[in-house]
Amino acid sequence: MYDSKTMFELGYAFMNAGEATFREGVFENRSKYQNIAGVVNLAFACELFLKCLLSVEEEPFKKMHTLLELWKTYADSYIDNAREIKNSVMTQIITDLSFEELLQADSNVFYNYRLKLPIPQMGSVP
Repeated sequence: MYDSKTMFELGYAFMNAGEATFREGVFENRSKYQNIAGVVNLAFACELFLKCLLSVEEEPFKKMHTLLELWKTYADSYIDNAREIKNSVMTQIITDLSFEELLQADSNVFYNYRLKLPIPQMGSVP
């Protein structure tokens, strides 16, 4: 099993880095790539937090970056905890989307931007 404390701390660090990208005035002449960096950091933080939940429960999970699939792995086994987490998150944001729709919308962000983003000088990132 993975070390849940380390995953949580890394998730928190990536979340802080992602949030910093979007703070007003952080980048005066922001490029589109800086926005992508923030989104990728936040998506990776979500992934680490979900894997941390699974790790705490000693629930096995596949190596993947798909947020919705990770959530379903947790939610299917820990229904009451999952309901509390979902309700807590949804009270902090304003959206017409459900929790699952939000995860689905960003489910492959890490993979799509981090692993597939073409970098002309280096070729595509593996």
